[in-house]
Amino acid sequence: LWITRALENKEYLVATDLDGEINGFLRFSKFWGAIPYMDMIWVVPENRGQGAGLQLFNFWEHEMKKEKCFTLLDLPRIVVPVPELVTGLVSIA
Repeated sequence: LWITRALENKEYLVATDLDGEINGFLRFSKFWGAIPYMDMIWVVPENRGQGAGLQLFNFWEHEMKKEKCFTLLDLPRIVVPVPELVTGLVSIA
């Protein structure tokens, strides 16, 4: 299952608020096993516009630079419904 592989490979970043509630997440993988590729970023609708998505992206960019990855790919903007499964994710920190 893709979500198991993504969690095992630490390809999810989860943003939480101070109470530990999930505020959003960023999912990525490595294209050809080398180039970081962001394929999904999502923020809880009522919290959008407050910078959580930007913080997720900036954190991901910083972590990839630490891994000596200086080219990042992302998915064109496509809006899709997110399954309820997301509410069961935990931070990979």
